[in-house]
Amino acid sequence: MGSDVLVVGVAGGSGSGKTTIARILVNKLGTENVTLIPHDSYYRDLSHLTFEERSNFNFDHPDSLETELFVQHVKKLRRGESIEVPLYDFATHLRRKETVAVKPTPVILLEGILLLHSEELREQLDIKIFVDTEPDIRFIRRLKRDTKERGRSVDDITSQYLTTVRPMHLAFVEPTKNFADLIIPEGGYDSHVAIDMITSRLQMSVEEQRDCSSNANTNTSSVLENVHDEVKVKQISVDIDIEGNSNNTISTTKAIKCGNVAVSGISSGFRNEMAERLENI
Repeated sequence: MGSDVLVVGVAGGSGSGKTTIARILVNKLGTENVTLIPHDSYYRDLSHLTFEERSNFNFDHPDSLETELFVQHVKKLRRGESIEVPLYDFATHLRRKETVAVKPTPVILLEGILLLHSEELREQLDIKIFVDTEPDIRFIRRLKRDTKERGRSVDDITSQYLTTVRPMHLAFVEPTKNFADLIIPEGGYDSHVAIDMITSRLQMSVEEQRDCSSNANTNTSSVLENVHDEVKVKQISVDIDIEGNSNNTISTTKAIKCGNVAVSGISSGFRNEMAERLENI
């Protein structure tokens, strides 16, 4: 597993439904193919503050998250390295001592309200998704979640929403919608087409990596010109018969490297033909 890892980011306001969509994608593709990492696992350690101070802390500001560590971890996963994801206790507003070991999978799925705010983090995302849901729906969902799952009072949730959540959403979350490759409305509950499109794209990436890994075990020497992690880029002109027209020519420059594939977006048939032509060059 290397730089062929596909990193997908799902952003959106608090209660927008981004976590639900992320879990749907994991369920469709399987945990052996997708790893889900929440951005809010990387809230900064506030153990130096009292509980009252932590309760009044602005968790919706970009500075509340240790995004620099998050980016480092994403880069490690891209390199095929395992990471230790921190755990955050939302009831005490503290980072736990224990961590969770995470190994790289073909698809890394990240989700969080501020996922598209950091330019450095955006650069690590191959696909950027924004879940766009009306404010009243988001607030109701947040209210239900925080009372049931995080043991917070209605007054506390309402106060936080008015003082930090809503202002920070308008200032830092909503503008990042412009960076999205795909916007899913209303939490994705009625957006089956969009979810199916995303699932198909992720499945294609998983299958490409599986095919390339299989080819690497049997045919690597015929495709690679340098087995020491150097990729030779070649210009290949391939005549493709499209709808009976043999004059259509596709010229493409791609790095061919099984085990660290760089041919995403190309059908397996086209990829195999490219590999065969490389052997004859």
